[in-house]
Formats: sequence, structure tokens, C-alpha cells
Amino acid sequence: MNGEAAEVKPFMNLIPAVRVPAGVGEIEYRYDPRSWRVGGIVSLAGLAVLLRLFLSPAARRFPNGA
Repeated sequence: MNGEAAEVKPFMNLIPAVRVPAGVGEIEYRYDPRSWRVGGIVSLAGLAVLLRLFLSPAARRFPNGA
């Protein structure tokens, strides 16, 4: 809130809420859980492995799966 940290409390045990004093102010809410970053890295690593498998010479050697 205007450059200061504010406590986020659930409103009605459901919605994140911040108490704001009267007047003009600006609130910036950031949602950046660590699990999203870890999940993104794992997903990119899995994609890289799949691309490597499909583009490898061994995959071209047996096109019918034989």
C-alpha cells in the first residue's frame, strides 16, 4: 500500500483482502508461488527430453516402431 507492506487477510474465509485507509492509494498484489516456478522448470525439462527422443537418430531408424 503506497510502497509499504500490508497484511493480507481472508475475507469471509474465501477472498484475500487488504484493509485500505480512506483516500487515494495504490495496491499491488503479487501471486508468485514457488511451486509454479518448479513446475515450469520440470515441464521444460520434460519437453527437452521428449524433443531429444523424437529427434534422435534412433527414432528415425525405426519409423514403424519395429
